[in-house]
Order: sequence, then structure tokens, then C-alpha cells
Amino acid sequence: MKKYFIIVASLTLLLAFAQRTFAEGVDVTVGIDYQSGDYDLTYGDTYKVGIPAPKLVYTLKETYGNWSITGFYGDSGCNTISTNSLVSEYWSSTSSLPDLSYKARSRKYGIDLGYTFTFGQLTLTPTLGYHDTLMTSGYEYLYTSTYDVTARNLLSYEIKEIRLGAIAGYVLSPKIILSAGFGFSVRSHYYETQENTSTLGGLDTAITVNCDPGSQSSSSSDYMAALTYRFNPHFAAQVKYSYERGSMDTDGGTRIGFASNSYHCGVFSLGGSYSF
Repeated sequence: MKKYFIIVASLTLLLAFAQRTFAEGVDVTVGIDYQSGDYDLTYGDTYKVGIPAPKLVYTLKETYGNWSITGFYGDSGCNTISTNSLVSEYWSSTSSLPDLSYKARSRKYGIDLGYTFTFGQLTLTPTLGYHDTLMTSGYEYLYTSTYDVTARNLLSYEIKEIRLGAIAGYVLSPKIILSAGFGFSVRSHYYETQENTSTLGGLDTAITVNCDPGSQSSSSSDYMAALTYRFNPHFAAQVKYSYERGSMDTDGGTRIGFASNSYHCGVFSLGGSYSF
């Protein structure tokens, strides 16, 4: 609940700032992107699972002079996936479970502050921000006897990081802008959570959450390239490819016994934005 409070509070502050200063020259842009891609998460050096990236990512950007502040949020929800080597091989006892299905979820949100320098047709925007990434995988099964019992076992990694980045843009024509960017974590930490849930007759009867932060660290970097077409001063469309990779390491061993984990994610997106 605390995580979602932070999201709502951040967006509320953005809107409040815009409302107070709109008449003073603040430009507000809202956008939505449709994404296609997966987080490929590797446990140790052996077990792999593909976790779908959020299909929709919502953005809110406020610009005042050369300064900008941008917030974004995307959540795939808990979906059924076709394979999960961690479940089928490491947790091999699951093979005999009735109506077994593999589950996965990803969520990402953040906020970035930027300042834009202009050199003719070229712009350069250094950014500083906070990003939070969640990757979850596991399994669920249904056992039917006198009552329907649904059990779920999920393992989650949540990465919290302070991120430095930069975006370069080049105006090809009054309507077309080509941009590229990169970013990396300057301070990062991750948390591991294993959640076991049993539901009897539609009611949660037992929930156990085991957190094992230990002595853990993580690092990540990301890159993107985008082409933007501006139909008019208000509406624009964008095609973008982004790539992210990272590692998660611990000195004390994680809950399921892996001292090192890694991930990478390549995503194509098509989106639109409207500026007020």
C-alpha cells in the first residue's frame, strides 16, 4: 500500500504544481504508450523466466522554461505465462500439482527532473530521477475437493534506484524529431519477497510473506531511441525502442538460495501525447 501511496502522491504534486503555475507558462503533457516486450530474468546462471513488460505506460510531464519534471507508471498485472524454468526445474515438486499455471507480473514507475540545453537544432537534457522496478514470477494451482482451494507461490524482486541520465534530440523538420538517451543507476538496492497465498472458497485463509533484504545491491543501465512526429502544437505520436539490463547480488544468499541474479528487457512502444 505504501508503494501506491507514493505513486499517487507524486502525481498529485505534479498536478498541483501545474494548477498553481499554469498561468505562469507551465506546459503540461499527458501521454500513453503501448509496449511489447519481456523482462528476461535469470536466477543464478540456470533458471530463466520471461516476464511481460507492462502493456500500457502512462506519463505526465510539466515543462517550465528549460526545466521539466516527468512521472510515469506501468503495471502488467499478474498474467499467465507459458513457461517458467524456475518453477518446473528448481521447484520440481510442482510437476504433480493439479491445474498448475505459471504466473508473472512486472511494474515500473518513476519521476525524473531535467534541464534542457539548446544548440540550434540539437537539444541535450540531463536528468536525475527515482525509478522503481518490480518483477514477479511463480505458480498457482487449483485443488478441488469439498471446497475449491487456490494456492499461489510468488517470488518478487523490487529494485529501487536513483538514476542519472541524458536525452539528446535533433529536429529533422518542424514536425519530426529524432531522439536518443541513456541512463544508469548511481545508487540502487533491491528487495526480495516470497509470498505464499491460499484461498478457500473465494476467501484468503492464509498469507505468508517472507522478506530477506540481507546485504544486497543492484545496478542497471538503459538506452533508448525514438522518432516523434508532431501533427500540430498539441498532439504528437512516437515510436520508440528501449533496452534495459541489470544485476542483483547478495552476500548472504537470497530466499531461494541464489547469490546472483540478472535481467534484461527490450521493448518496442508506440504512443501518443497531448500538450495543454
